[in-house]
Amino acid sequence: MFKFYRSVLAAGVVALGLAACGDNVSVTAPTPIVHSVTVVPASQTVSVGQAGVTFVASVVADSGKSSAVTWTSTNTTVATINPTTGLIVAVAPGQATIVATSVGDPTKTGAGSLTVVALPSNFLAFTVNPTNAAIAVGGTLQANPTVTLSAGAPAATIAWASSNVNIATVNASGTITGVSAGAAIITATATSGTQTAAATVGVTVGAGPTGVISFSVVPSAATLFQGQVQTATATVVMAPTFAALPVTWTSSAPSVASVVGSGTNGTTGTITALAQGTAVISASIGTAPNTLTQTVAITVAQNATITLNSITSGATAGTVTGCAGIANTPVILTNVNCQIDVNI
Repeated sequence: MFKFYRSVLAAGVVALGLAACGDNVSVTAPTPIVHSVTVVPASQTVSVGQAGVTFVASVVADSGKSSAVTWTSTNTTVATINPTTGLIVAVAPGQATIVATSVGDPTKTGAGSLTVVALPSNFLAFTVNPTNAAIAVGGTLQANPTVTLSAGAPAATIAWASSNVNIATVNASGTITGVSAGAAIITATATSGTQTAAATVGVTVGAGPTGVISFSVVPSAATLFQGQVQTATATVVMAPTFAALPVTWTSSAPSVASVVGSGTNGTTGTITALAQGTAVISASIGTAPNTLTQTVAITVAQNATITLNSITSGATAGTVTGCAGIANTPVILTNVNCQIDVNI
């Protein structure tokens, strides 16, 4: 450890010495990376027929790297999942692993175990709405259970619990309160006689405005040539009773790629490639510190340059430069009814 710090110090002294001598010293910023993907809870049990069950993914990523994930189920005969929203439908009794894969780095994944059980005979259905949502620190969200019992079954009582009371708490009426940034699962347990059934609410605290169920943007990346236009689409899903939130679009490098929002609540971002380079287009909802942001990585490639020797009636040739892999490639020009066709 001592040698490591001494080496760093020596390198710093050398750099300062060079700068003092009038040399230019440049430091290259590290490439943004995705550090980790964590899924909570590690496991949960739900009943057959439940729709909208969810796990919560927490992504640690550098600025400029997408924090979005894609969801998959290892056993779709037991549970299916929406790859974008992460909403699960419990299909049949059994077990499945729910996997969240980083969009910014597919080698980074997180997973949770899902067990699906048959509903006890006293229950025909048991659900909680919403099934997942974001809450600001200090914000509240009401969870509403719906129980359908078999004929003659005893009345059901509902008990509430949080997987992490340091992140989110829930009272006896199902009111969830955000405590600190993080993710938690709120579980509602219905009891009818000696039988029980459970339903869950996935809660992300401090990562966005209260009431957001999901926020996604497509595509996550695009390569364009100068002058090309790419449309990005944001989708915001809100919990019941919560108004839709407007989307704000920004570019990390407006001289490379600009973006203009339009459409209902600004959900469409029109990206225009202006100059060779890279830019990160960000779509955000909410107000600081409770915001959610999704990104589109834009690469603007160098346009090809065509040099013409001359244009005559019939065919002639030129060369193309400035485009990797086809520099100085012959260009065939054909004059058809005064229209020029260029073939490389």
